[in-house]
Order: sequence, then structure tokens, then C-alpha cells
Amino acid sequence: MAKPKDKQPWFKFYPQDWRGDEELRSCSIGARGLWVEMLCVMHKADPYGHLLINGKAVLPRQMAKLAGITDAECMRFILELESAGVYSRSDDKTIFSRRMVRDKEKSEKAKEWGKGGGNPNLNGSDKGRVNPTDKGEDNPQKPLPNSINQSAAADARALDEMGLKQEGLLKAAFIAECAGRPSAPDMLIIGTWLLDGISVATISGTVPPILRRKADMVSLAYCDAAVREAHARAKTAGPQIVHSPQEPYVLVVHGTPESAAWDHNNREKGLRPPFYCKQIVDGVEIIAARCPSLVPPGYDEATGEKLAPANAEENAA
Repeated sequence: MAKPKDKQPWFKFYPQDWRGDEELRSCSIGARGLWVEMLCVMHKADPYGHLLINGKAVLPRQMAKLAGITDAECMRFILELESAGVYSRSDDKTIFSRRMVRDKEKSEKAKEWGKGGGNPNLNGSDKGRVNPTDKGEDNPQKPLPNSINQSAAADARALDEMGLKQEGLLKAAFIAECAGRPSAPDMLIIGTWLLDGISVATISGTVPPILRRKADMVSLAYCDAAVREAHARAKTAGPQIVHSPQEPYVLVVHGTPESAAWDHNNREKGLRPPFYCKQIVDGVEIIAARCPSLVPPGYDEATGEKLAPANAEENAA
């Protein structure tokens, strides 16, 4: 445990990097705000940069209280950040900031160099100067711990917008399945399954029964063989949006940004909330509501957030 005097009251923040991070910028303002709150908690943690309090992982409901938001909002924002690859998880599934861990390693290395008279890899033979010139070759980077390399080792292919929505839907469903557990298993492999053409119906039909049997599962990679076997048996991919010729509707899965948008819309207009119940899609049971569209009119389909009225923009101009 680091001594209090070793704790800095500040941490490095790079505005240009923050605004230039495509993954982070793809997240909603709510998710980005929560990430700042998480960074503040990580700054006090040991090991540094990990989402811990007194050595224990911070659960979503605890983070919600620390950030002053609801549990549902916190879970949605955490899923959004994870889907965008903003943070990584260690081998024990603890969330951590890759940047903060790297900065800590550089700081510790600089301290060791300082004790030994400076960076031994720098060129130049003038040992008598207080500040020798820093004109040497670039130092080879030290390999990062396995937990930090997890995101780099992930599939290099990228999901499109629909794939990201499907990934978020599956994560929300599996986290709900893990209610009551200290934490949910690592879910990075979901993106790989989707990129390999495995349908959402196949994944959502195969994983939950295994999750119920394997209460101590640390990663959904445990289900990989079963998912691929089910995919090989599947003749057709299950639809994610179901339309009826007589009464067109879309199935909106409970716990997703889309369902949150409908809940907010109906509450704002004094209407009854959507009726969420068990729905069967190609033999797979999901909790969803039948809605006329994926999100209500006036909401952003990509984020589920309400759009500013056009006339408000005109009045502001």
C-alpha cells in the first residue's frame, strides 16, 4: 500500500488526447462524464489506475452513488465505455485505465533512473553536466503486462454500427443474467463472435444456460466451443428486429439505450411505460417490448439520447 505522502493530489490530463480519442468521443456526454469520475477513483487506488477502493473492485451500484446517478444510468454508461474500448480489464476483471498505468510505470522508471544518475539508454559521454542532453535514440518500450495487452490482442477487425448495437444488447442481457454476483465475466469475445458471423440469436441462446451452471466464470471465452458448435448447427441467423405485416413493430430489448429512450419518452408524455415481457425469437427467449420503432421520434438511434428540437436551435441563432 502506498504511503499518503507518495500520493499526488493531481494526475496528468491531456486535453488534446482526450478530445482526439475516437473511441471516447464516440461515447455520449454522460458516459464521458462517468469516465472522469472513474479516473478520480483510480487515481487513489493501489495498484494505481485500477477501479478499486481499499483494494476491492468498485461495483456499478457503488460507482453510481459516487457519481450521483442512478444504477441504470451507471450500468448503461459503463457498457457504452466498454463497447467503445475506453478501458481494459485485468486478469481478475478489474477495470483499469491503460494511460494511467503507463504513466505510473514511466514515473517509477524515472525515479529509478534518477537514483542511478539518469536514463542509461541515452547517448552522450558528458557525465559532468547536471542536465546532459537528451538526444539519444528512442528507448525501446518495455512490454506491458498481459492485462494491458488484452485490448491490443483483441480482434483487429472492427464492428460496424449495427454490430456495436448487437454487442451492447448481448452484454446487457448477460450482465442481467449475472445479477447477484460480485461481477460479470469478461465479455471481449462477443465482438469476435459477431465478426465471425455468429448470429445474436445463437449467442443469446447458448451462453445464458452455461452462465447459470458456471457461477464462477471469469470470461465468456469459456463458452466459445459451445457457441461455435451451435453456430455450425444453425441453418439461419435469427433476426434482431422483428416486424409484423399486420401490425409493424420492433422488439426493443429491456436494459438497452433504446428501452431507456422509450421509458423516458413515455414518462415525459404521461403515457404508460412499454410492456416488457418474455418474447421468443427463433426459439430464443428475451425480455423485450413491442414498439413502433427502435427509438421514439426525436431520439438518436445511435445513442438513444433525445435530440434538441430544431426550433430551439433556430431561436438560439
